[in-house]
Amino acid sequence: MLHVDLDQFIAAVEVLRRPELAGKPIIVGGRGDPTERAVVSTASYEARAFGVGSGMPLRIAARKVPDAVILPVDAEAYLAASETVMATLRAQPGVTVQVLGWDEAFLGTETEDPEAYARQVQAAVLERTRLHCSVGIGDTLVRAKVATGFGKPAGVFRLTAENWLDTDPTKRARRIGENRTDSRRFEECRYSVPRVRSHERSHFRQVQIRDTSPTARRVTGRLHAPAGAGEPSGISISVRPNNSASVSQKLQLFAS
Repeated sequence: MLHVDLDQFIAAVEVLRRPELAGKPIIVGGRGDPTERAVVSTASYEARAFGVGSGMPLRIAARKVPDAVILPVDAEAYLAASETVMATLRAQPGVTVQVLGWDEAFLGTETEDPEAYARQVQAAVLERTRLHCSVGIGDTLVRAKVATGFGKPAGVFRLTAENWLDTDPTKRARRIGENRTDSRRFEECRYSVPRVRSHERSHFRQVQIRDTSPTARRVTGRLHAPAGAGEPSGISISVRPNNSASVSQKLQLFAS
């Protein structure tokens, strides 16, 4: 399973339209006027370096990066670029495409060399659209999507059950989280997971989520992780729930 995610998609489309903006901090949102009530739709990597991110009020983003180029949203241009990208993905040999949005899609295919196939996809998208994309490879949908974050920008990364615990838990949480609140919910794992990793890996066979919330159940990277199967023992990592949670979160790593 592959997950294709275009890098800074909206900003990249704007740079293609205005090549002189390459390398400059770009913020796209609303009608491009930070005095109006609007939020950031996307920001170039140069603007993100100053802490600007999607969903941030435009006026705050403008304060963070006074020299940024602030542009209005042009949905028609982004849709046209997206349609070309998705058509390119569908044209790849032996692939099934599930579109997730303007800038991302899942690709299902059978191949003996997923990395080579991923690079082939990247080259095809770049040649057809002049847009760069990152590709995540995984043995589940969730792991493929999380893997993309480790491949950015313009890279390829494979994530499986074998190397899941070897990756940065905070970065995994951000990719798993369905919104910013979910990311904060798992931020506390940053200090606990490295301690768990210090134990012999063979002592830990699986991660069991004792919760029914979709986000918590995805922390292992499995789409259908069972909730509450068996009685775990060993190390327990508690995660503080946000205000909207109805049950307390607890991650249980149990020994064989």
